Amino acid sequence: MEEWDIWKTNFGSKKPSSALSSSEASSCLEDDETKPESYEVLKSDILHSRTTRYLIRDIIGEGSFGKVTKAVNLNTSQEVALKILKTEDTADREIKMLDVVSILDPVKNSVVQFFERFDHKGQTCLVFEKLDRSLFDLFVEREGRPLSLNEIRPVAHQLLTAFDALKGIGVVHSDLKPDNVMLVNHSSTPFKVKLIDFGVAFKTTEKTQGMTIQAVPYRAPEVILGLPITEAIDMWSLGCLLGSLYCGQDLFADCEYQLMKGIVEMLGQPADHLLDDGHYTQIFFRENEHWDEPRWWMKTPLEYQRQTGIEPETWQSPLRCLDDLIIHRPEMEEAELEDQRAFVSLLKCLLRTDHNNRITPGKALKHPFVEMDHLWKELDTSS
Repeated sequence: MEEWDIWKTNFGSKKPSSALSSSEASSCLEDDETKPESYEVLKSDILHSRTTRYLIRDIIGEGSFGKVTKAVNLNTSQEVALKILKTEDTADREIKMLDVVSILDPVKNSVVQFFERFDHKGQTCLVFEKLDRSLFDLFVEREGRPLSLNEIRPVAHQLLTAFDALKGIGVVHSDLKPDNVMLVNHSSTPFKVKLIDFGVAFKTTEKTQGMTIQAVPYRAPEVILGLPITEAIDMWSLGCLLGSLYCGQDLFADCEYQLMKGIVEMLGQPADHLLDDGHYTQIFFRENEHWDEPRWWMKTPLEYQRQTGIEPETWQSPLRCLDDLIIHRPEMEEAELEDQRAFVSLLKCLLRTDHNNRITPGKALKHPFVEMDHLWKELDTSS
């Protein structure tokens, strides 16, 4: 299947925002209206930093933010990923966050290693370690075939480790999606991954309430409703990502109305006190005029369209509830069933609609699904 065919089959008729670079959304955090013409970097060009020269081998990806190339350091013969940004505002924000994140050990904490920045004919260039391919690319190669729980577990552990480290330095990544999780070297170390793209990351001390961040299918309820934003939004996105890896498609729609509707139907309506405080609550909900509880009702698609002028896209959720992921089969071993239960338990902890009650990365690292306590007990029982 072609990449676009797989997207249509698993993610709907239009290419989701989860397939876009986070730098394309950086205008949420920085005013980036002007994009001046700049020098076009081509294959076989040689770019000079203060200390070395980089030969451009290939163009990996391109967007409104600029382009990502595969290059080689001519001093060391090391392959690198070289990101060329078109605008200074985009570059300044990403460099600021990379400087903060650079205090972390990139190996122990599963984050991409940043080498240096330099300017080339008016463009900012960022040099990173060269990684293999993204989870999105892997999904395309597998023609949409979901991952097993044994394949998902190491991905979950490494991303939780990364987010625990980021939480420790007060950084919110805010753009977790399959494109931003890279396999390091899948042939030699299967499912060893690193978190990339800090283009829209921010410090927890920054004022971000009301900002439109995160790809829509991975967007936390507090972001949609305009509530205060914390590092808990990354845990929500992780729950969405892990669920999509297991289902073979996104849990939620790439349409804000259908996203909120899906959250309400699958996980339950956010509590009244959250809806009371949300700046954008009335876009999706109307006040209940007939009785006290609940104080809010989800608007119908027609009510939403009348207010916003936006017709909601059609969307068929892969699940009615998270417990649908627990499948009983006559031939199933007890250990496999317990593993499914543990995985669903973790998803429920990650996808709590109240961010104050959502599990932290540190606690999630001790969850039975990650630590495999239930499997060890089953092994002891059977031996």
